[in-house]
Amino acid sequence: MNDAHDDVVQDRQLTKQSFDYAIKEAKLRLYVATALSLLSFLGIFVSLFLLDPPESITGAILCGLGTAGPVVKSFLNERSKDDHKSNEPEENGDDHPSA
Repeated sequence: MNDAHDDVVQDRQLTKQSFDYAIKEAKLRLYVATALSLLSFLGIFVSLFLLDPPESITGAILCGLGTAGPVVKSFLNERSKDDHKSNEPEENGDDHPSA
């Protein structure tokens, strides 16, 4: 009985640690995406105000792509997770989809 209790306690600790790690990872990704977006916005303003017209437009476009990158990546990640869920095997015990 004591061994079963110890196993349950260890399982709960492991689950708590994995949730804590997942939360830290999500926060880090949010901070990095926010920092990249803010730096890209700063790059847009710097290129528009400090460079001449042909180069300023090119710089603004490149920085705009950098700003849109994290947003597009987040949409693609959500879509790929949904696609991956639909490709998982069925719950009937088979490892391959039925034909």
